[in-house]
Amino acid sequence: MTDYKEMLKLLSAEADAEGAVLLKNDGMLPLAPGDRLAIFGRGQFVHYKSGTGSGGKVNVEYSTSLYDGLKSLGADVNDELADVYRAWLADNPY
Repeated sequence: MTDYKEMLKLLSAEADAEGAVLLKNDGMLPLAPGDRLAIFGRGQFVHYKSGTGSGGKVNVEYSTSLYDGLKSLGADVNDELADVYRAWLADNPY
């Protein structure tokens, strides 16, 4: 029998494989230079960095939102739509 750490490693790999979601790419990716993106919902700015249960608060060194990550890569994100969500979040915080 393998040791405890090896068992955890195998279990983790199995959970990763079973939890993966594959999407069919019908020619949308990769994005071409100049393609414009629209990101919908509060998740573009606000996201969970951990679980939400009783032990879910985790301190992380850094975190990047979807919006900031795409912008840092030079993506042409629809800022007008993003501003609509920013205004909505100001009036509808968690």
